[in-house]
Amino acid sequence: MTAPFLGPDGAPRCPWSTAAPEFLAYHDTEWGSPVADATGRRREEIARIVVSMSAHQRAGLIDALHAFAEAAGEPSAPARQLGLVGW
Repeated sequence: MTAPFLGPDGAPRCPWSTAAPEFLAYHDTEWGSPVADATGRRREEIARIVVSMSAHQRAGLIDALHAFAEAAGEPSAPARQLGLVGW
């Protein structure tokens, strides 16, 4: 990974972002956007979908997600976190 450097306005950016004017805009609006924003939007969308499911469907989804996490060697979400997305 390349270390950030200061862009024309003094803000830290990746070196490739100044190669063309459109790169700078892309870097600042897409590439440089925090992952937390995207994660928050995804959680809101998932919560909207999950709320429309029956209790039986939600239980099946949770079981499947736990199985995927286990198969990947990742920890499952604690039960208290499941409430954050409407489960």
